[in-house]
Formats: sequence, C-alpha cells, structure tokens
Amino acid sequence: MALRRHLSANLRAQLTIIRTKVERIWASQRHRYFTDHQIEHSERIIQILDAITAELMGSDRRLNSQEVFVLLASAYLHDVGMQWEKGKYRDSSLARKDHHLLSYKMIVGSIEEPSRYPDLGIEQDYVYEIALVSKGHRQVDLYNGEYDDAVKRGNRIRLRLLAALLRLADELDIDERRIYIDLLKVANVPQDSRVHWWKCHYVSGVDIELNGQITIHYRVPRQKYIEPLVLLVETDLRDKFECLQNILWDNLVRLRICDPKVVQAPGKIEMSDEDYSYVLEQVCGKTTSPVSSSASPLQSSYEEPAMPQLRPEPDALAGIGWEEGQKTELEHARELYREKSEYAHQLELEEARQGISFPTARRLELERCKKELNDLRAKIRGLAMPTSTPSSLSTVAPSTGLIVNPGFEEDFIGWREDPDQFQYGSQSIEDTTEVHGGQRSRKLFLCWGGSHIIQDISLATPLPAKTEVTLKAWVKMPHPGSQSNKWFTLELAAVSVDGRGDSKSVDQYSVLPDWSQLSVGPLVTKFPVMRLEIHAMTSKGDGSHKSHDRPVWVDDFELDIRPATQNTTVTEVTDLAAVGPTKLRQAMHCTYDRPAFEILCKELGLDYHDLRGETLETKMLYLIDWHQRHRQYVLLVHKVLKDHPSLTQELLE
Repeated sequence: MALRRHLSANLRAQLTIIRTKVERIWASQRHRYFTDHQIEHSERIIQILDAITAELMGSDRRLNSQEVFVLLASAYLHDVGMQWEKGKYRDSSLARKDHHLLSYKMIVGSIEEPSRYPDLGIEQDYVYEIALVSKGHRQVDLYNGEYDDAVKRGNRIRLRLLAALLRLADELDIDERRIYIDLLKVANVPQDSRVHWWKCHYVSGVDIELNGQITIHYRVPRQKYIEPLVLLVETDLRDKFECLQNILWDNLVRLRICDPKVVQAPGKIEMSDEDYSYVLEQVCGKTTSPVSSSASPLQSSYEEPAMPQLRPEPDALAGIGWEEGQKTELEHARELYREKSEYAHQLELEEARQGISFPTARRLELERCKKELNDLRAKIRGLAMPTSTPSSLSTVAPSTGLIVNPGFEEDFIGWREDPDQFQYGSQSIEDTTEVHGGQRSRKLFLCWGGSHIIQDISLATPLPAKTEVTLKAWVKMPHPGSQSNKWFTLELAAVSVDGRGDSKSVDQYSVLPDWSQLSVGPLVTKFPVMRLEIHAMTSKGDGSHKSHDRPVWVDDFELDIRPATQNTTVTEVTDLAAVGPTKLRQAMHCTYDRPAFEILCKELGLDYHDLRGETLETKMLYLIDWHQRHRQYVLLVHKVLKDHPSLTQELLE
C-alpha cells in the first residue's frame, strides 16, 4: 500500500506485529450487532488513507516515516476499546459511546499496566502518540492542546492532522462491506443499530479521486428511500467533515465532498416499515425543513448572511464605553479561566487515579470543561487585541495587545508548553525572584530536553502581504552557551490561510547578566497571514539533567507591526469586513464573467464546478457564503478589490 512504502524496515515490522495482535483480539467481535469493526475495517481505512493522502504525500509537506507509522498503527488500534467488556462496559451502548476513550486506556495500559491490559504489540516509543490519535477518531475536540504537534527524535508528529485523517477515513468506511445483511433476518438487532446497518447496505461505494473529490454512491430499491436515506448519511458526513476541513486544508489535504450519485436497484433488500419510519424520524431530527421532492436532497436554500458585527456600539455594554467595558469583560474572562482550569485539573487528577472506572458523567464533564477553556482562550485573545487593526497601522507601535499575557502576570494563560517537555521533565515554571517588569517572569531550563513555550495568535483579520512584523522579548541568561551546547532561541512564525509558513529566529549564546531585549525580525510577510506563533526555547544541552541546571528568564514580549511601505493600495481591513455580502455579490456579478470567475475560484483554492447552483450568480452566492463560514470573508473582499480597484468606492461608500 502507498503509505506503508514510507515506513522504515523496523517500523514496518512493528506495524505487522500490531496487526497480528489486533487480529487476535478481534477474532470474536463481542458486540455482534455493531457494524464491522474488525481487522477488515482497519484495512479498508488504510486504503482510504492511501487515497485521501495521495496529494499530500507528493508534496513537500508529506508525512514523515514516524507520522505514517502512528497513523497506520492507530488505524488498527482505534476501535479496540469495543472489545473491553468489563464492568459497566458489558452494556453495548456504553461500549459504543466510550470506545474511543477505552481504546486510549487500553493502548496506554498495554505499556503502563501490562498485567491488566492485553499486549497490543506496541513499543514504548510511540505509545502516547498512537493512543491520542486513536482517541481522536471521534468526538474529541482536536483543537485541544494535547493535539498540538509533538517532536520525536528530531521529527515533528502532527497529531491534530493525523487524528483528522483517521476520523475522516473512519467515517468514509460506510459501504455494504461493513455489514452482513442476512443477519438482520434472524437476529434481534436493536433499532438504532439497524439504521446503521441499512445505511451501509445502501451505500455501494465511496469514490475518492486524485483531485480530492469525494463522492458517495448509493443503490436503493425504491424511489422513496432516496431523499431521507441520502440526507441522513450525507448530512452527518458533511457536518463532521466541516469540523475537520480547516485542519486538513491547512496541511494541504484539499478534499471536497461532491453531490451523491444514486441508482435505483430493485434487487436490493427493502427496509421494514418500522425501520423506514425510524429513518424518517432521524432525518427530521437533522433538518428543520421538509425535503423538497423536486430539489437535490443536499441543495441548500440560501438566505443572505447577516453582516458580521465587528464590535459593539459605544453604549452597548450597559451604558459604559467600549474600552472600559472591554477591560471589565477581559478581567471577568481571565477570572473564569482560572476557576475552570483548577476544576479541570481536579477532574484530570480524578481520572488518573480511577483509570477505567472513572465515571462516564465525570468524563463528559471533563471534555465539556476543556472545550469551555478553549473557548475562553479565544475570547481572552480577542478581548486583549487593540481596537485598531494591526494591518492598518501607519507607524511602528509596540503592541502587547495581540499577545495574551505578555508578561506572565496572569499565570500561564495564553501560552502552552511543547508536549515533549512534560516527558523530559524540563517544562518552564513561574518565577517571582527575577522579573523585568511586574511581579512574574517565566523561567526556562537549559537541561535534558530543553524548555519550549509557545503562543499561537489567531488574527481576527489577516495581515496583508508585505507587512513587517518584529518580535521583542526581555531575556536574562546568566550562563554562556555555544553553538553545540546549551543556548536560547527566540522565534517568530507567520502562517497563511492555505498553510504556507515563514519564520525568523535569533539564537543567544553569550551571557546576558542583566535583563536585555532581544529582537527578531522584521519578518516581511510574503502572503496574507492568519496566524502568528511565538516560540521561546532552550536547547537540550549535553543530555544530562541536573536540579541546579542553567536557567534562562523571559518576560514582557512585544510585537511591532507596520506596512512595508507607507503608501498602501489596500483599504483598512476593518473597512473590508464591513462590506455587505449583498453589495459584494452584486458587484461581482457585474464585473466577473464565467471565465474570469473560474480563475478567481482557482486563485482562492476552490474549484468552480464544486460550487453549488446552476447559474453564475448562485455560485457567487455560495462562494461568499463559504468564505463567511470559514472566516475568510475579508480575504475574498481583498481579492476582489485587488482584481478590480475601480470597485473600491462602490463597495466602501
């Protein structure tokens, strides 16, 4: 298979052992009324992974050998939790609901508690990465910090991407090979399981083309099955794909789900009236409007999207000014974040102590709490941003507003540790003895593994190309380093919408006995930037770890942002975001003919033929809607104005 070719001989041998162990575990499927989760299911997932990663593996961002191994091992192991049948998990409904969490426990437990859990053939090197990717194949929030990139033996492992690929491949294994339809005639299969069986029975196959287009093919016995059944399958698939699309596209996995292909096949077995009624009930739960018999079951009815609200009116916050109200809301968000962090930590300690017996209700509470913490991080970052848009600055101005908690006065809010530092025990700590400003700084260690702190800054509005960004930080480094041993690095990275990246860094080897400001940049952006990353890290040193090892202190980070030239032809981003979608669509319809519009779509990374609708104006409407849903509306307006500067006055008046 295509992905297996990228494995080293040692990793290929390890994967064979894992497959053999898993095949034995699945020799008898415990919950026989579920669709197939045995070794054949894993092999089909790997075939799907080969197809959906074909373009990626031909690019310079291809998966490395370690990433391929983690992905393929997870394809074999992600469902082993289904075979855990102890305690409350003898109940098949609970086993189905929590099997991704049980898989995680079994994978980690096979190394940490081998007397309690079965041998899965995994060596210790990649057990946690495989466990996380396996757990991530369903339900888990992949934007959680535990899915940030890991580093193993000098190679990056993109856990978030791997989990997204596995989740999508698992969802796409939905055809008739997953069930034995004759069993429905003789077994008392629960009705919710019967619906899953019927969905697979009527899907004849999934076609994945080299250009990334995914088409589901159906064969149904009767006309009346088409709309409710197809809508049930496709709505669920598209909802899940929508959650993964940004992760995939950011890593150049350009997949698109096309309209389904349906063939009427009278020879197919029909559902019972009871099952058909249940399918209709399920469909009603997924859509609030009846499905028209004359329209495509997936054709959306468009309404003009509301214009985005950029910021409240001056009196919108209980009669107080915006800046004062924003500050009050920011303080409240930070206080709430601290409270929820403590609560989540308590739940995690409970889970660690209780292991597999940790109550499901508490586990769901922990997942909900983590999601709320992610939302609060985003809210804190948004509230901390300055009211002026960085890309419209005409002069250099030090900005801590884009950086959440730049001086570490709010504990570690806004920052995160590289996951490897927890493994090596060299994570940074808070310090109150050495500070540049305020009462706290962050202490990094030049020891085994090194320390590495990161802040990801998602921009509400993109920085245009040719923007100069400079990162500054105050650093104290009492001990010298060398180019081969123990040094400090400060790095600034910029990431575009389509995943392109650029970075600059500075390495500090000489002693900084007193607080000194290091500067990185200016980094001149080569493309519109949607995300900035700040990295402060120490080297792993000579491999020895000592309690008294050499420290480096960092404090008071700043970003300076300005256009590369003072005369800009692009209007302020705040003005671009205020352009009404109706006005934009009317202007595009008057300006772009079909060939020009096809070129526009191509330059935006989309395929004209994938846009829904028959008329040019309808496709324009869907293009606008797509960019709004993916928070890229400003980029679309910017592109239109760049192509047709004469529209500037019309759109911004």
